[in-house]
Amino acid sequence: MLKTLKIAFLLCLPIVVKAQQNTILEEAQKHSKFSRFVRLIDESGVAQKLNGKGPYTLFIPTNQAMQQVGEQRIKKLEQSHGKLRNFILNHLLTGMATARQIELMDSAPTMGGSTLHINFNGNALKINGATLTQTNIHANNGIIHAINKVLVDK
Repeated sequence: MLKTLKIAFLLCLPIVVKAQQNTILEEAQKHSKFSRFVRLIDESGVAQKLNGKGPYTLFIPTNQAMQQVGEQRIKKLEQSHGKLRNFILNHLLTGMATARQIELMDSAPTMGGSTLHINFNGNALKINGATLTQTNIHANNGIIHAINKVLVDK
């Protein structure tokens, strides 16, 4: 009986450990390597959505990826609320897709209206040419995947 209880406890433990209290936005805010994109999320008005029910999948560029975009382009985006919002939404999918699920896809529509093209060659998973550098960061309303480039329409 005691052995059965120990096994039952151990089987429940991973579920307790994986339970997330943070939303996608809160989880992204915990990682300093996403701070530039998180700032744009706040400015775009998409923050409320990412704190909402979901589920969502967010492909979030690292600060290094954002630096590749250039300050001039970022400033232009910030000057147009609609363009900035669309830019953010083109990194967001409706529904939760783990890296394993994404590997099986050819494409996926974003909430910004563009289509992401997916390529998995057995080693690297790429979305519109951006490599997923960290996958399956779980939140209570979805999942985050870090990418090494900003997503642009193909």
